Amino acid sequence: MIKTKTSRRGVVATNGDAVSSKWSAVNAGYYQDDFLRWFIRYDVSEFVGSAALSATGPGAGNGRGSSGISVPTARRSPLMNRGTYTRVFAIQNAAEKFLESCHEHKTPCQVVSLGAGHDTLYFRLCQAGKFVPGDRYIEMDLSEVITEKTSIISKNHDLSQYADIVHPTNDLQQQQQQQAEADATLRQYTLLAGDMNNIEELRQVLTANLDASKPALFITELALIYLTAQASDRVISLISELFPYAFWLNLEQVQPNDAFGKVMIRNLEARECALLGIDAYPTTKAQQARFVNLGFAKSYCYTLLEEYERWTDKEQKVKQQKMEFMDEFEEWQLIMTHYCIVYAAKFDGSAASSAAFAFSDLVTRYLELCKCK
Repeated sequence: MIKTKTSRRGVVATNGDAVSSKWSAVNAGYYQDDFLRWFIRYDVSEFVGSAALSATGPGAGNGRGSSGISVPTARRSPLMNRGTYTRVFAIQNAAEKFLESCHEHKTPCQVVSLGAGHDTLYFRLCQAGKFVPGDRYIEMDLSEVITEKTSIISKNHDLSQYADIVHPTNDLQQQQQQQAEADATLRQYTLLAGDMNNIEELRQVLTANLDASKPALFITELALIYLTAQASDRVISLISELFPYAFWLNLEQVQPNDAFGKVMIRNLEARECALLGIDAYPTTKAQQARFVNLGFAKSYCYTLLEEYERWTDKEQKVKQQKMEFMDEFEEWQLIMTHYCIVYAAKFDGSAASSAAFAFSDLVTRYLELCKCK
């Protein structure tokens, strides 16, 4: 049965939920994100004593951020914080492995985040020095989300130093230098408005802004699931058609038919952001097969519980337990098995033999770095 209670407004609102959850995990100490603060307005009293709020932090002194979206910023439970950390780590880790693989093969590459929202992955990768000349990072989302994000970036130097924003100045030489830096950065970071439900619009946006001859990693983090299965399949098929050297990283919910899954679905329907695609691909096995059936030669799928265990060593677990004590392990396992992440890759064997051979090596290296077996 297809869940139908959804709206554009409800789906857009999930962006605020993601920012709020990530902010809670950052403040609890699970990971560092020096950029997320600019995308929210919050009440400092909710985070008294947090290392993330220094004297130079946003809203210092008046308790309000100067930009961003209004979202609930109350601390999440240790279970939720640890789950958010796993989600963020999985996406960033895979993106870094992709960049590393391409750089090892001396290949400029593209990272494309579809339904990116106010995610800060691009800025974190920049800060960590993960890009080389020729790399590009493209984000696409609905027009209202992109407009707001562009505005936020333009108002904050912490963000705009990595983006194509020129700050006003009366110094002509400084202005020319800023413009030159912006022109160079523009080739690296691009924000695009587009709706994945409109497949022809998506085709035009992708063909106009991406280079099909370069490997591209497409990231859909809780994005495809809000489309019908038919619509999301068209998106995957389109990218398989347009890009001979494509990777995909997809994170979304599974297991809709057990007791927890039914509650999860009802809660999201009540907020008008129904999981329209979950019935067609309800298991990790179905998720893995989906990408193979739609043109990807390699596909691996793990629950987020498996992802956490694959990458989190004993020392990290002890540190997290000391940071925030958690004893709801049955609930942890239940929630984390209702989310999965897919690693998929394809290459066109009909292309020039040397290029196909080189890209085959790149795919092998990427999947090796991602521990996909």
